[in-house]
Amino acid sequence: MLLIAGKLVVDEIFRCAVAPLPGTAQRAVTVQVSGGGQVWHTARAAKADSPDLAVAVIGWRGDDASADQVFGLLRAQRVDGELRPLPQGSTAVVLVAPDGERTIVSRPHVLATRLPVDALALPVPAPSWVHLDGYDLGERSGDAMVRLALSAAEAGIRLSLEPPSPAGLPVRLPWLRSLPPLQLLSGRPDEIAALLPELSAPPTAVVEHDGPRPVVVRLSRPRASFSFDDAASTESFPAIGAGDRFTGGMLAAICQAPKFPAVEHEWAAVVHRGKRAAALAR
Repeated sequence: MLLIAGKLVVDEIFRCAVAPLPGTAQRAVTVQVSGGGQVWHTARAAKADSPDLAVAVIGWRGDDASADQVFGLLRAQRVDGELRPLPQGSTAVVLVAPDGERTIVSRPHVLATRLPVDALALPVPAPSWVHLDGYDLGERSGDAMVRLALSAAEAGIRLSLEPPSPAGLPVRLPWLRSLPPLQLLSGRPDEIAALLPELSAPPTAVVEHDGPRPVVVRLSRPRASFSFDDAASTESFPAIGAGDRFTGGMLAAICQAPKFPAVEHEWAAVVHRGKRAAALAR
């Protein structure tokens, strides 16, 4: 089982007729309510890539009708697990320009109370892999996320992390520094460069991905580096959540492999699965 931990975001997506420039009046061509964040994109991509893989989520969501609707869609796609409904869930307004570029405005949200440290218990049966949303390693939920990660490491469960943006890193450092060693760190090059020096130990594998640019894989055990730049990397991926979907496809491939990939051709297959998942509709 692949378990993905974090919060479910509700996105209100406004597709604009012209690029949203300062001082312009906008009229949305379409308006859509959808899921967002790593819990949504990563879980759905892993399940779409590998329907026979058990995929579950753990964490929290809003307690309003939109969050109920989005969580229902996730469950309808055979993603298991529970997300605790809490007041003032995470929502965002997404402005999408005709060329696909997007502007994301997150609405301020504060959990009514800090999540109890034991709020995120490992499910039974235990997963084989736990993936953490780096944005949720903060004041309100960081203690519970770190406890989940430590419990997983003690049980021999493999861990991965998608890091927060460099701008959001400083306030999350106390919890990121408390994580046990990771098997996989997957994110944009700038995110990884900012976070790597802060971790307790080098991850077994670091995967740098950034849209159509080559994917770079660096291994610490055994020490090696690979770069992948095939035709699939130049596809026009749906911009919103593509990186999270890429990670979902990779995790599905790794979870189904007989052993953790260690050589170039094994990672080529994993990266291909990630690129295929990134191209899925949100």
